[in-house]
Amino acid sequence: MLMLPPFSELLKQYIQASGVTVYQLAKISGVNRTSIQKAIKGERLPQIESVKVLASKLNLTAAECETLMEAYEMECCGRNLYIQRKYVKYLIESMALFYDRAKMAVCVRQSVEVQLIRPKRKVFTGEYTIGCLLETFLKREAYGREHRGICLSITFAHGFYDRFMSLIGEMDFRELEIRQIIDFVKTPVSMERDNQNLRVLTKIVPYLLIRGEGYRVYQRYVNILEDDGCRIGFPNSILFSDYVFLLSADFKTVYLEENMEVVKFYRDSFEHQAEQAVNLFKHSVDVIAMGEHFMRCDEAGNSLFWIEEQPCFIPMCREELVRKVLMEGLPYREQAVELVDKRSRQFYDIKNKIGLFTEEGLAEFASTGVLKDIPVGYARPFTSEERLCLLENLYEEVAGGEGEVLRMINTRLFPISRHISVSVHSMKELSLYLFDEDEARYHCIEIEEYTLVHAFYDFIKYAAQSKYVCSKMDTLSAIQFYIEKLKIEVQK
Repeated sequence: MLMLPPFSELLKQYIQASGVTVYQLAKISGVNRTSIQKAIKGERLPQIESVKVLASKLNLTAAECETLMEAYEMECCGRNLYIQRKYVKYLIESMALFYDRAKMAVCVRQSVEVQLIRPKRKVFTGEYTIGCLLETFLKREAYGREHRGICLSITFAHGFYDRFMSLIGEMDFRELEIRQIIDFVKTPVSMERDNQNLRVLTKIVPYLLIRGEGYRVYQRYVNILEDDGCRIGFPNSILFSDYVFLLSADFKTVYLEENMEVVKFYRDSFEHQAEQAVNLFKHSVDVIAMGEHFMRCDEAGNSLFWIEEQPCFIPMCREELVRKVLMEGLPYREQAVELVDKRSRQFYDIKNKIGLFTEEGLAEFASTGVLKDIPVGYARPFTSEERLCLLENLYEEVAGGEGEVLRMINTRLFPISRHISVSVHSMKELSLYLFDEDEARYHCIEIEEYTLVHAFYDFIKYAAQSKYVCSKMDTLSAIQFYIEKLKIEVQK
């Protein structure tokens, strides 16, 4: 991630580049000269209004102004928290893109002839050679008669993980079980290791969404994560049915071992480590099970934060309305009606709520009546009258909403995918949802690891008060616009 210089240094550079003195800048901007001097010395931060005035009087370009404001923000909250928020924002923005790229690599199983390979050499060097060797062994594992799966104990350095998972994507990815042990950190050894856990999540989340239970990740904590340069020998391993690949720390050398006693030793070691670790996530595609799970998560919950394309209309859907829109003959229909009604009532008992949505999602619901909180095929579109009623209720919630913040996202600064939703339940669980249009179903990843939950909780709370969302007035204006359009439609 690109690092910014300190705010004081950046401001000093821009003042020098402008050719004006501090005295002249103070005179034309109206900002106290002492405040400017202390700002460029790093002794005191000016108010944000003063920074904006200085930026305008220095005739900075839009890019320079943005950089200055970013540096100011980093100075205000601290480098670590600033970078953490950037990672979370990047992950939310990119999750659908990650998923699409990973899914494109997944192909339909092909009929191939698998030959038994017994390499004469044991040591191989070079990234290209190792890649070819791995591809050969992956084909044996994916297309062989017996599927034992693959066990990974590797770091995420040097892009090796991405290349390896891309290779798997080109095989029969759906039938090949992958188990992996990953290291999370509690005490990073250096500044470069900050947000290690978020970086790991960024790597694995596309495959979590695609594979679900076919990709099992075991997470353990280490007190100190060693620098790659400090590693010795072959710290990374990939276990196949009858071979073990031992990889060097830089992933440029592999030692191939077929001795079954050695393979068994590494397999037993992997199983022992997996038993000592915990599952990082739970995967679900059953919408009823998802709903029941979230009901349990939010029992006596004191907060619920979420980001999604559409506003959350479920709290406004009472039993009578749900019965009208749910399809007749739907399996578990009564259970679904009861669940939605209970969820809507439970929602109002949660004290602290933040919901962020997009105008695109608002417009889509107003024009089509399709509610994304209810899966495709479960319900008919809402009528114009029903949409108008829900939007009027939403307006009241945004206007009032004690203990509740509902805001429209500024998608120019924070673009999110129409297929992605994120929620954090009472600082206990992080839920990532992806709607797969090809399969017409939801994938839900539930994560309880506390550093990840806290990072997303902090980001949504921060975003609700930041430049990434529209003001309350602008949010109400957008809702009112679609209310007026629906009123005209209903009157016809």
